[in-house]
Amino acid sequence: MPKMTITEKKTYSYEVLVADDLEIIEKYNNAPHPDQKKYKDLSRMQVLEMYVNPQMAHIDRPLLFKFIGNKTATTIRRNQYVSVKQAKYGLTAPDVIAKLQPNNYEVEAYYLPNESNEIESIYLYQNEVFICKCDKIKTYNTANAEWASKDFEKYQTQAKYVAKFGQQVKDGKCELGKVKVMEKGDYYIDMHVDIIEEKVVQSNQTTDFEENQDNDLNRLNAINSL
Repeated sequence: MPKMTITEKKTYSYEVLVADDLEIIEKYNNAPHPDQKKYKDLSRMQVLEMYVNPQMAHIDRPLLFKFIGNKTATTIRRNQYVSVKQAKYGLTAPDVIAKLQPNNYEVEAYYLPNESNEIESIYLYQNEVFICKCDKIKTYNTANAEWASKDFEKYQTQAKYVAKFGQQVKDGKCELGKVKVMEKGDYYIDMHVDIIEEKVVQSNQTTDFEENQDNDLNRLNAINSL
């Protein structure tokens, strides 16, 4: 009987394959341009950068990350931030909440780690609709005596958002109708009453957040008055 030979197919890890492709791309881009008479001592990449089309469309990063990025389900907390990989990412503005479906704070976050395996920003979607980009919330030293300039900038960024949210809640309360006491009798319940009650319920949902941020707002006002 003829001898049977078993051949083993060599395999490579994902990291090795990616590093190999990146090395090939880098060598190709930095190689001398083929037309050295016209582009003497210039590489392919240098010539491309010199003559890049100024009308070229910009990369739609939210759409790009949706197709090539990592995805995870998360929830908007306190109308302010979401948590991804044990880190918090802040909404750009309080009015972003209006883009969500009613009483639905569940969203999908798309992201890609950088070279240091850190997630700097994420892109939020809800039911295939882009909501906003969220940057990582930077922590600051809570002891004022140990504050540096960066601590103040980080704190001020968060305090401004809280102030905007507080103003939005107050403006919403001003739009509410006043409750009237009606005499006993058979009256037709107007739909406007139902709308007022619904607005009151929604407003009460944000009361805790507003009250919890009073200390931060007072702190910011005290710092600005120095």
